[in-house]
Amino acid sequence: VYPAYERLKREFVEKDLFDPTIIYGYYPCRSNDQELFLFDESEGWNIDANANREPFDEVVDRAVTKFSFPRQGRKPHRALSDFLTHDRHDIIALTCVSAGDKFSVYEKELYDAGKYLEYNMVHGFSVELAEALAEVAHKQIRLDLNIASEDEGHTLRDVRMNRYQGARYSFGYPACPDLEQSRELFDMLKPEEFGIELSETFQIHPEQSTSALVVHHPKATYYAI
Repeated sequence: VYPAYERLKREFVEKDLFDPTIIYGYYPCRSNDQELFLFDESEGWNIDANANREPFDEVVDRAVTKFSFPRQGRKPHRALSDFLTHDRHDIIALTCVSAGDKFSVYEKELYDAGKYLEYNMVHGFSVELAEALAEVAHKQIRLDLNIASEDEGHTLRDVRMNRYQGARYSFGYPACPDLEQSRELFDMLKPEEFGIELSETFQIHPEQSTSALVVHHPKATYYAI
């Protein structure tokens, strides 16, 4: 495994295949049962005593988009929106990252040449690079929100997967299974301006890309519905 890994790393550098893009943004939000309402950035946000505390009914019409999530049918009956506040503005981060389209072009060359083992290794590696970029973006968000713990370090070189406060949720997974809601995320972040597009079936292109909602709540975790 390791010789192949080192060889692929060298090859990616020599062919200049890795073309990373990281996009993320912060949005004021309010939860309402299984729904999460996002507001324009101009609303401002705080996660302390200075947060906007207007009654929900008075602010909901100002929301610019809405996400809906399923609730567990068994205890503890979680819904993703439960990790955000209802009675005051909270903050949620949206992310979209990509390892770049050059990998897709190279993978097609390998596949057309019948080099299927090499194709599968390159594809697997490039997809994992996108996941690594998502971890880097998530680390930057924790640094921005000042919730990075001392034991995980305070630079982007100290990324430790899944050992931190908060969680990152991608559409198509149990907590937010509706892929169609990726459209709302794309409408907010506009990753198309950076060459990342959403298909009619809500698949992200380049394939070596991923998007997510990032929740800062200390009890946010992954769960099944």
